[in-house]
Amino acid sequence: MSELTEENITIPDVPDGFLNMCQQLGLAILLGQKTQFALAHYFAYFGIVNWGWGKSTVDKSIQKHLSRPMGAVIKDIEKRANLPEDLMVKIKTFRDERNWLVHDFDEESTPFIRESEKVEEFGQRIFEIMGHSIEIDIELGQIGKELERENQARLADDEAR
Repeated sequence: MSELTEENITIPDVPDGFLNMCQQLGLAILLGQKTQFALAHYFAYFGIVNWGWGKSTVDKSIQKHLSRPMGAVIKDIEKRANLPEDLMVKIKTFRDERNWLVHDFDEESTPFIRESEKVEEFGQRIFEIMGHSIEIDIELGQIGKELERENQARLADDEAR
């Protein structure tokens, strides 16, 4: 098999907006991983604050939630680590959209993109997925700060006794 170089491979012309959509696709997938990371860490920190988890338990929880599908950490949060209902709806919607992106986007989009159709529509959907990821991460960060304040207040009360 010969070595592939720019001289011996022909890359077909790409539809308008395609390269931008590809950048968004990569960023959306990366942001999805960051959201799963944030969810796994939220659950672990919730365990520290509310159940007295130590480092070993926290590490195992994080590893478990990062090595499984996003739905596993969402299910554990839903069962055991109270988040506001509106945020849970956003998280589940994001999960579904991210799953579409990772599992169905290529098959669904290829026939259209090959014909230079719907590139902007698919790009817009990907852009919205990115926005939902960022929004969830910001809300989780705010909740994490509230947990930290509660934990610090509880530790101060314990110390005062």
